[in-house]
Amino acid sequence: MTDVPDAVIESLAIDTWENDPALWRTELPRAKSSGNKYTRGHALLCGGYPMTGAARMAARAAARIGAGLTTIAVPEVAFSIYAAALTSIMVRPLKQDGDFAQLLSDPRFTAFLIGPGAGVTDATRETVLEILATARPVLLDADAISVFASKTAELARAIRGPCVMTPHGGEFARLFAFPGDKLSRARSAARQSGAVIVLKGADTVVAAPDGRAVVNTNAPASLATAGSGDVLGGLILGLLAQGMDAFLAAAAGVWVHGAAAAAFGPGLLAEDLPDLVPAVLRQLEEQPLSKLRLVFVDNKYHNHALYGWVDEYGWYDLAVVRRPKGSKGWVKLPIRWTVERTFAWLTKCRRLSLDREKSTRSSEAMIRLAMIHLMLNRLCPKNNQPEFHYRNTA
Repeated sequence: MTDVPDAVIESLAIDTWENDPALWRTELPRAKSSGNKYTRGHALLCGGYPMTGAARMAARAAARIGAGLTTIAVPEVAFSIYAAALTSIMVRPLKQDGDFAQLLSDPRFTAFLIGPGAGVTDATRETVLEILATARPVLLDADAISVFASKTAELARAIRGPCVMTPHGGEFARLFAFPGDKLSRARSAARQSGAVIVLKGADTVVAAPDGRAVVNTNAPASLATAGSGDVLGGLILGLLAQGMDAFLAAAAGVWVHGAAAAAFGPGLLAEDLPDLVPAVLRQLEEQPLSKLRLVFVDNKYHNHALYGWVDEYGWYDLAVVRRPKGSKGWVKLPIRWTVERTFAWLTKCRRLSLDREKSTRSSEAMIRLAMIHLMLNRLCPKNNQPEFHYRNTA
């Protein structure tokens, strides 16, 4: 028998994943029958001039992924251009000094985006600082990142709330000079800045300040086209506006972006992407969720049950419930884990066991061992399934 010591299980601090709906699907905002457009969030974008296309594509993406309202604030000279090209997106002309500050003071705006077409100017930098001062969710892209070249510390000090930055390699290098591979550099930048970093490319890395990271693998080569990054920013903005966690919103936006492009195929233009998003969301919603009791452990002190959800994307949202002695009810323990390919090395093990001592075992260890069991069942051929045993030592 091959035993996995508790010390080994406890040491598996998983913080890196391949980007997959299993990580964030249950957290995706969904329209509710009791809701309205205001409860679905209001996204505010800063529109540039004369580069007007970038912000318009971002705005349409934010609306397509579910933001209840989307507004673009634009220089007065550009108002007719934006208004003529947009229908459901509202356009607010900035006629005089103080107009944008008045917009920021409106608490109904739930997330902001600045950067696409903004220009690398002192005015853009000051506007970024104004937006960050609200401490509401903010997405910084393109010029809103470049204006802080050699001023990284100033930007980090200004970040007070959820913030996502979406640089490509060149923009990243203007702010950060960390050595190492792409994953390490993104992690270091997230830690230094306090923002979620989306380091774009064929293998986009999403890194959180706390060390979590995902690597995206579903982006087709057709995304290498002008404006696709602006659409990505809009997708993440739309999720932020609806209240989604910044790291999960970034991971979900990146994946949906890739899935939409893959569905279109060759000949993709960035303006095609927003209209492809509903089909991707529909596919995510229509995949059935089946609740499954995975493991049941019983001793004379407590009853423990481990359960989770499973669909075509894998196992996720695992949790432990406990029934105290003499009680008929179950209490959910606050532990959640996601199955990760890191456990693939355990496919070499033919048998696993967990010793349960008289004292209550670690719920964390129970979850991780159950996850190993699930991964082994998924990865091994049906005719060569490993055995999994619980052994009572109480």
